[in-house]
Amino acid sequence: MLFVWDFFVMAFSLNFYLNLDNRLKSNVRAIYCYIRQNYQTFTLHTIQKIDPKFWDSTKQRVKKSHPNALEFNAFLDKFKLNIENKFREFFANNPDAS
Repeated sequence: MLFVWDFFVMAFSLNFYLNLDNRLKSNVRAIYCYIRQNYQTFTLHTIQKIDPKFWDSTKQRVKKSHPNALEFNAFLDKFKLNIENKFREFFANNPDAS
């Protein structure tokens, strides 16, 4: 079963992006999680919002200059870990799933 998980880890990516819709009037933007696997993309709303000037799009994390950067980034790390654990659990229980 470990081989099955190793295969899906390679084909699985998880990234965080801001909603950059210019039609929004507020400076605060929602942080979305995009999960890509087997040419499919799933989008999840993280419930977190931040001003784009505090977002590092390269690192996909909140910049250290934000007063609550540690809390935001810890939340995103935990969010990612929970998703990875759910994928691992699902494929351990369903090794033939795609």
